[in-house]
Amino acid sequence: MKKELCLRKIILLLVLTVNATILANGSPVMAQGSCPVVTNTPFFTIAYGIVTLNSQPAPVGAIVEARTSRGDVAGCFQVSSAGSYGYMYIYGEDTSVSPPIPGMRSGETVAFYINGEVAVAAPGLIWSNDKDFHNIGLSATAATATHTPTATPTHTATNTSTPTNTPTATSTATPAPTST
Repeated sequence: MKKELCLRKIILLLVLTVNATILANGSPVMAQGSCPVVTNTPFFTIAYGIVTLNSQPAPVGAIVEARTSRGDVAGCFQVSSAGSYGYMYIYGEDTSVSPPIPGMRSGETVAFYINGEVAVAAPGLIWSNDKDFHNIGLSATAATATHTPTATPTHTATNTSTPTNTPTATSTATPAPTST
């Protein structure tokens, strides 16, 4: 137990050092297919675990996000080993600065997303500033586009018969001359 706590503190120290270095050198710019910039606050919890997309291990490069009920991204992790994510820091709101930094609020349920799709978290995570590790399994189903062929009308010339009034010869009886 004591070794595990010591290891957690070392990991925390390393992550905070990396985060401080990034902030000192300027905020990273979000590229397509990468995590958006998440502003660190002194308030956080940490999530990690297995992650599946369409019942398969999430591929390397998949984006796992933790969002508030207000839609703010409070944590993000880009999958680097298929099927697992984390340690993802999920930051709390900081109202001690102006403007306030958005983030999770105490007692708020963390909403997880995988590549923008809503994920099911097992177990669910209620955010608190516990600075602890939480093993949360995530799964999502990506909407798949289906291609349905559509018939395109084409004009086909069709010959149609048009009736015409054609006079027909009618035999008319001519009276035969009679003799008297």
